[in-house]
Amino acid sequence: MPLTFDIVPSYAPRSLRQPRVLSAKFGDGYEQRSADGINADLQSWELNFETVPTREADAIEAFFIGNQTAVSPFLWTAPRPLSDYYARTWEGQVTNDNNWASVAWNGSLFVAIGQTGTGNRVMTSPDGKAWTLQTSVADIVWTSVVWNGTVFCAVAASAVANDVMTSPDGITWTIRTGAATNGWQQVVWGEGLFVAVASTGVGNRVMTSPDGIVWTIRTSAADYSWISVTYSPELSLFVAVADAAGGGTTDRCMTSPDGINWTLRTIGTALNWRGVGWNGTRFAAVSSGTTGVSTSLDGITWTQGTMPNSNTSRCIAWNGVVFAVGQINAGVGNRVVTSPDGIVWTAGQSSADNNWTGICAAGATFCAVSATGTGDRVMLSVQTPGRYLCRRWTRTTVAPSIDTITATFDEVAE
Repeated sequence: MPLTFDIVPSYAPRSLRQPRVLSAKFGDGYEQRSADGINADLQSWELNFETVPTREADAIEAFFIGNQTAVSPFLWTAPRPLSDYYARTWEGQVTNDNNWASVAWNGSLFVAIGQTGTGNRVMTSPDGKAWTLQTSVADIVWTSVVWNGTVFCAVAASAVANDVMTSPDGITWTIRTGAATNGWQQVVWGEGLFVAVASTGVGNRVMTSPDGIVWTIRTSAADYSWISVTYSPELSLFVAVADAAGGGTTDRCMTSPDGINWTLRTIGTALNWRGVGWNGTRFAAVSSGTTGVSTSLDGITWTQGTMPNSNTSRCIAWNGVVFAVGQINAGVGNRVVTSPDGIVWTAGQSSADNNWTGICAAGATFCAVSATGTGDRVMLSVQTPGRYLCRRWTRTTVAPSIDTITATFDEVAE
């Protein structure tokens, strides 16, 4: 197990980046370039330990020499390294035991909504660690919550007219009347509209609203069990996916440029698609089993991929560097998987073997909520130290018993 270097430098380290590139020049002046390997952009950092006591400088240098740090990697946490975003390790947080279904972030507050509980099917947290129960406006099956920059909006799968609620702050909520008493499964924001999709209804499994208050029913592309919907601002495109409960086979996907007009698409394998997300260049839809992922650059043409485990994937989010997927029903200590591109996936270490049903990103940090577990139905991704070598350093005596060390740490991939 690598040792950890945890001595704090005098001021913020300087990042040194030089991506490795393979190039080939041709006679006409054309140059072809490609990344040199899968880890072509490893980081280096220059650290300064200025005017430290000689005994501290001795300790720093002893670490470098004694641990052969030019040969054997050690763990070090760089300021906002990519490892912040990788979401491989997660920590459980203390919550009550409602069936939490979805979570959203507004820049300063997490808001989670649940399917069980008496008058308390909302909880909030400023940091994902300390949670406070809030008064929900109805004890119905709340399934999804989203923030649009001004207001939180939540939808429910209960067959009642008042199946929407909104809040400007996540604390005070107002009940709203949806466009139909369908089983609303997820709501997103895009094109100036809230767009919700449903698992039930006849020809009307989509509804839209500009404010979360007044809703309009829309014609869905098919009466499938629509479970998840996402929006790509880059493509101005909504994509929704369905599970097997409402029928369909290889066509359990629909797209829309405006949230109003929808077109059925072929997604490939006839799986129970449970979640779909967008990372700026690619959609990723997730299901169950080792083949339970499919990706698309345009929402129309899809390519099946491979998952690192056979768990059932339920929810997906993007934090700017990686997708993180929460999983349910099976798996021991591995109910989360991550991917930088939706194609290559790595199993992570979930905090508990709960059914992780909702996930969102707050900067680099992911927050996931669960429908099961005892007092631990939230988990947060935690920063993972990177592996570094110290190949070179200089030590200067600046005064009696005072030294300065400048060291360069090179990230390594192993």
